Amino acid sequence: MKQNAYIAGVGMTQFGKHLDRGLKSLTIEAINQALKDAGLEGKDLEAAYMGNAAAGIIVGQICVPGQVALREIGIGHIPVINIENACASASTAFNQACTMITSGLYDVVLATGAEKLFHQDKLKTFSVFSGAVDVENYDAVEQQIVARAEAAGMKLDMEGAGAKRSVFMDIYASMALEHMSKYGTTQAQFAAVSAKNSYHGSLNPRAQFREQLTVEQVLASPEIVYPLTRPMCSPVGDGAAAVVLVSERKARQMGLKDPVKVASSVLRSGWDPQSEDEASIAQICAMEAY
Repeated sequence: MKQNAYIAGVGMTQFGKHLDRGLKSLTIEAINQALKDAGLEGKDLEAAYMGNAAAGIIVGQICVPGQVALREIGIGHIPVINIENACASASTAFNQACTMITSGLYDVVLATGAEKLFHQDKLKTFSVFSGAVDVENYDAVEQQIVARAEAAGMKLDMEGAGAKRSVFMDIYASMALEHMSKYGTTQAQFAAVSAKNSYHGSLNPRAQFREQLTVEQVLASPEIVYPLTRPMCSPVGDGAAAVVLVSERKARQMGLKDPVKVASSVLRSGWDPQSEDEASIAQICAMEAY
């Protein structure tokens, strides 16, 4: 979707293991940074889109995570929309905030993403991901994972899935095996992606992991489920980020010099493809955005 919104301010916490901090604390830190960066106050906000996926399980906060964080810092009255959309929760909040500005409904909108995934009980953390598939058809989900691996000529050992690791590591492992079979991709090539990402993380003082790894180090790390070693797997983490978005009119009024414009933001959901020739969701979103 074509957008016409501008970034006035951003904020981000340190990402990592924050067992001593609550979800509100992380959310508020990011919001205050974004408001300060924009040179605005809470009273200037006209709406807020708050992305979070796991608060109901990890911290027990349901229904109103956005409202309780904002009220803690004196922000009320405005529409607060809580968005739970899996891994896309925060980007969906961003998309919706941009869309509302582009449509002309608001001039100043907050979009945030905040998450707490670390918990003393690892099974509670893993249960977040076990619940992020069709739980009423869980057996079929497992069968699909195994079938994808077998079609690639590999046997996937799912013992420990959901108990010793997130079941999504098995899902991603089966996808990796499928990719290896279809395109001749090697484990070392997957490791190269992790090594490249570790370099970028080493440059970011707020990144959860800042150690730069080589391909050899990635391959030598403990295996989670073949072909994925630990650095190839998505880690759990706690943290928050926020952005204050404004309309073109508000940007001029604020005297923003050369602000970053959001030219396009596309949101779609997955589907069951009818043939192997169908474009993927990533390809479709990219084509629409460009």
